[in-house]
Amino acid sequence: MDSERASPGRAILKSAVARAVSLSKGAHVAVAAQGATQIIKSVASADTPPCGSEDSVKVLVVDDEPDVAEVLAELLELNGYEVRVVHDGLLAWSLVEEWLPHCVLLDVNLPGIDGGELSRRLRERYGDDLILVAITGWGETDKRVADAFGRVDHYLQKPVDLQMLSKVLPPLR
Repeated sequence: MDSERASPGRAILKSAVARAVSLSKGAHVAVAAQGATQIIKSVASADTPPCGSEDSVKVLVVDDEPDVAEVLAELLELNGYEVRVVHDGLLAWSLVEEWLPHCVLLDVNLPGIDGGELSRRLRERYGDDLILVAITGWGETDKRVADAFGRVDHYLQKPVDLQMLSKVLPPLR
């Protein structure tokens, strides 16, 4: 994650989430993000490989709401995933080319190129070698969601339930 961009408030939030997750062992954790309360379930596991190892499972989080993206990334890291975060569709496209994640969690409403176009490009370039998960606050009936929905492997609505997310993520090695 991009620690240089982290505000003091976000650092405190991430620290509080990490502590709450470690204490909760799967209970609901309330997370304040951009004025809204997000309920996120933790599925913390002690038997995960260290990030950066050959056995790491790489997940790219793409969301234009930095607090939401950072908290989701922090929870994924606590569960053993190697995670990077970007807030723009074009940056995501570039990072996928460079980093080659196993999975991309993408919001539909993104600056640069939106999630529909990003999913189209990723599917065209990588086929089914890359797991694509659309995560958005919009409902399935929104045209942009419906457009992306046809190209992604899974669709989850915010707030994200990490137990559900864990079922669609690549398994840890």
